[in-house]
Amino acid sequence: MLYTSHLLHVAERVCDRIAILDHGRLIAAGTLDELRGAARPGATLEQVFSALTHAEDPRERARRILG
Repeated sequence: MLYTSHLLHVAERVCDRIAILDHGRLIAAGTLDELRGAARPGATLEQVFSALTHAEDPRERARRILG
């Protein structure tokens, strides 16, 4: 079964293997534990995604935009 979502906290709970796409390119695939190597042990999927895509923290971005 394939499950796609931007809700990473949900994907983290229901998926046993995860593929991360960045601008339409596959940049990582594996179990959450395998992908945590890009961030740190115990990292959430959102933290792993941010580390792999060099994504900006959404709270920090909102602060910058809103002043």
